[in-house]
Amino acid sequence: MALIGKAMDLEERGFSRLKAEDDDAKQRHLRYFRPNLENPANKLATQELNQKETERTERFKELIDDTQLKMLDIEQDNSLAYHAAYLNNVRGLIRVYDCLFYKEDFILLPGDEVIEKKHQNIKTLTAQAQKQDTSKRATRKWPGLGPCTFEIDFASLFEQYKEFKGK
Repeated sequence: MALIGKAMDLEERGFSRLKAEDDDAKQRHLRYFRPNLENPANKLATQELNQKETERTERFKELIDDTQLKMLDIEQDNSLAYHAAYLNNVRGLIRVYDCLFYKEDFILLPGDEVIEKKHQNIKTLTAQAQKQDTSKRATRKWPGLGPCTFEIDFASLFEQYKEFKGK
């Protein structure tokens, strides 16, 4: 947390300094704004003051966006570094734990057994999901293609098949 705090404080101090400069510029612009600026003779001065104030406002909006992005980047970078360090420490502890205890020293509790489930037929699983009894389920018969309707007369095509009499 100290790393994030230091980086955030540094960024916040920079923002505070720039905000103070922006507030000074805003106060200067307010002092220049006089009741007689609405006079048509002072139209150019009013437009210049309005242009300066618009530019100041846009710069301040960009400063806010940049500061927010920098703070988010600081948090993300430090959190990623913390996450990597945390994972490395956990892996180290697991490694030490694995080396300290033998598998024979563990006392298995009920439910600790590793049971490998057998794969089941998809028809059986869908029947179970629909709460149907598979023993009463009718079996399907597929008609298939039926008898062959395409016959070739080899005897008329080839001489050697003329003497052959087969079905």
